[in-house]
Amino acid sequence: FCLSTEVYDSSIQLTYDNYDDMTKGKTVFIKFYSPSCGHCQELAPSWERMAKQWINHEQGIVGAIDCTVESKFCDEMKISGLPTLLYGEPNYKGALLKEYTDDKTFDDLSQFANATLFKTACSPVNLDACEDSTREKIESFLSLEIGELSSLIEEKERSIAKARSEFQTKFDEMQSSYDRLSTENEVKKSKIISKMKLLKALIDIQKSDN
Repeated sequence: FCLSTEVYDSSIQLTYDNYDDMTKGKTVFIKFYSPSCGHCQELAPSWERMAKQWINHEQGIVGAIDCTVESKFCDEMKISGLPTLLYGEPNYKGALLKEYTDDKTFDDLSQFANATLFKTACSPVNLDACEDSTREKIESFLSLEIGELSSLIEEKERSIAKARSEFQTKFDEMQSSYDRLSTENEVKKSKIISKMKLLKALIDIQKSDN
């Protein structure tokens, strides 16, 4: 079944066309969703309740983007699963947003929003909002040439690929171990069942002799 779209009323509905105007100068917490997505439906009541606390707030915006309508926008934002929650500095069509990966209960969402949306988000375009250590790190990146930044990106991509490969190897090993243990278990069960059948047959023989 599909939940009524009314559950999203407290979130500002964002599109590719209105995104820049609606989020300019704000700190955002955005849900990327599909009305027919089961996990999105489960999240909806907690998100709606949290979003009501941020209606017409001066600094914080709780928004929502329907990826069935804004599919191109979601693709550009590299949204790979729904629901996805992003937060932070909205400039450059969301290129600076970070992903929220903690629990999605109302209490967790509300606490996170209260800790995040009241203030300007730290980012390369809002260095004054950053702690000294974070600012120094960002400034060191800003001083690099495009080629140097590209090399760093390639390095990170290789790290991601390596992590994926290591995960797949471990997963395959676990799958192989599971298959072996499952086969051993079936063989053991088969032997036990055979012995049980033999014992039952012996009981039947003794009963017939009596």
